Amino acid sequence: MYEIGRVTAYQAPSIVAFSWRAPSWDVTTQVEIRLSAEAGGTRIQLEHSGWEQSAKTREARTNYDTGWGRILGYYQAVFGTADAQKGQSR
Repeated sequence: MYEIGRVTAYQAPSIVAFSWRAPSWDVTTQVEIRLSAEAGGTRIQLEHSGWEQSAKTREARTNYDTGWGRILGYYQAVFGTADAQKGQSR
């Protein structure tokens, strides 16, 4: 088994933070996600820091920057569809 991170902060319903590292890295990065209610939905703010720690993380940063957009897009597609379906069934 390989540990990729640990939860470092959890303040429901607004903050979750965790350390994260790829199997090939010797250092960990930090991810913090902030959630806030907005009209018609939830705003998600994500900060992934610690990239400057090693050559491997600096090289990987570009790939992970685009990866977060893809991951968050999946969530938006699923929950956006669920909300749209709820609205249509009323």
